[in-house]
Amino acid sequence: MEKWEANEADVYVQMILQADYPSILSQLYCFVVAAGEHGLFSFDSVVFGCLFALYRTYFAKLRTITSPFRKYWTVFVIWEIVQLLIISNVYFQQESFTLHCINSTAILILAEVSPIHSLSCNCLLVLKHIVLWVGVAWGKQAPGEIASFVPILWLFWNVLGAQDHKRKLLMGKHKAEQEKEGKERRLVALLSAMPDGVVVFSEKLAILTHNPAILEQLGVPSDDKAVSSMELLIRELKYDPEYLSPDEERMVFKEDLCVLRNQEEGAVKSFKPLLYEGKHLECRGCVTKWDESKVLVLTVRDTSNWAQLEKAAKRDSANKTALIRSVSHELRTPVNAIINLCQDLQESDSLVERDRADVEVLANASGFLLSMINDLLDYSRILHDKFELMKTKFDLERLVRSCGQLIALQCKHKQVDFTVRYDPQLPQYAYSDENRLKQVILNLLSNAAK
Repeated sequence: MEKWEANEADVYVQMILQADYPSILSQLYCFVVAAGEHGLFSFDSVVFGCLFALYRTYFAKLRTITSPFRKYWTVFVIWEIVQLLIISNVYFQQESFTLHCINSTAILILAEVSPIHSLSCNCLLVLKHIVLWVGVAWGKQAPGEIASFVPILWLFWNVLGAQDHKRKLLMGKHKAEQEKEGKERRLVALLSAMPDGVVVFSEKLAILTHNPAILEQLGVPSDDKAVSSMELLIRELKYDPEYLSPDEERMVFKEDLCVLRNQEEGAVKSFKPLLYEGKHLECRGCVTKWDESKVLVLTVRDTSNWAQLEKAAKRDSANKTALIRSVSHELRTPVNAIINLCQDLQESDSLVERDRADVEVLANASGFLLSMINDLLDYSRILHDKFELMKTKFDLERLVRSCGQLIALQCKHKQVDFTVRYDPQLPQYAYSDENRLKQVILNLLSNAAK
């Protein structure tokens, strides 16, 4: 039996239980009257006695039944016995046919014809009712009484249609409730499986619901006081000062929650990282509707491992930067010594012309190597946002030809002819960062030589 059928069955059970004593007294009175007029052992008295005993047996049994299905059908049998008692009373006693027929019809409409039954079953109940009362009227040789059924035929038709319509509505409502319960079960299962904590706040920042993950993240035991404990803890959460700028040091998480709560539906905000008992928590809030009320949905993610990895990466980066800076400073000393030695050789009168070109190439290569070492220092400056271009005025033609001399040796080993032709229309001097421009030209020429 479906849930809505059990609810309908309970309604009919309450109806017959409320009519318990008046109905018993009525049937007992009919039995006493029949016994007084025709004797205790007359046929009609025996019929009344058996029906009354059966009626009381079912009433006693009704109070002990727990199954909605059995309870409903027990009620149905009781009403059928009542109908037989009424028909017997009319048939054996000279009672008003019309009055008892109306009472029997009322019982049929109120108690027997039900949305729990199908339309076919209800039609059979109505047909049974009509056949019995037509038979009673025919047996009492009062066929004119049959005409009293004509006005209520239309009533029967409308009652059947109404009960069938009610059945469809109840089934549709039951199906919608089942779908809703299914969605709620899936939602609960999804929230329970999520590693992120989820909390739903009312407009007064009272917790409406939550998932188990938030209890684990805040270290709150799962008991009757879990909600009140979480409300206090969440309001006392504070931002991680490491992620706050000097202007944000006075920011309070609770105040930010209130600001977000007062915004329009659909507002979303990502909060600064929170610090709670050594845990690094990241929160994101969203304003939405919940049962026609505005609520704030807050998700909490424990990113402690990520924060540790981030701090470790920062330490490694700082160590690498310090190493690069230290090595660069150490390399500049021998390179400067080579450059100074080349300059001394170039100024010496004892250097022959054939070796002077080689010394010049050595000097240019040492100068380029020094610029690369300076680039390493610039890289460390870039990591600390301290890098700046050093713009100066320099001889552009001399820079291009010095780059050509460095690449010429590489091309010579590969048996490639390399010649530098400087266009006279180009300016002799340029204003830029000489080392950066030299690095770009050498990279292009080196790639071309390869």
